[in-house]
Amino acid sequence: MRVTESEFQLIKEHLKSNKCNYVFIAEDATSSICRIDYDATSNSFIGFSSPLIDGVPQPNFFQTENFEQLELWFNEIDKAKFINLYMLKSLVLSDPPF
Repeated sequence: MRVTESEFQLIKEHLKSNKCNYVFIAEDATSSICRIDYDATSNSFIGFSSPLIDGVPQPNFFQTENFEQLELWFNEIDKAKFINLYMLKSLVLSDPPF
């Protein structure tokens, strides 16, 4: 399962389809060197600070076919300085193996 930025809804659907009610979640944040990459899968640029709506970053916000738009983003939009990583492990209740 590949989850890119801001796709928390996919996690909920995945857990529901696997009949899992409990998860363990860990979070880590680290500073990074500002870098902008193009993700061909989502057809978007990753590395800019995505705008928040109700505290949630907007997924695939930086999509364009226009060079002037990309140049504007490089000149005016903040680049992400931190990487936040959320790790999720489903916990399925079952009898112990012994």
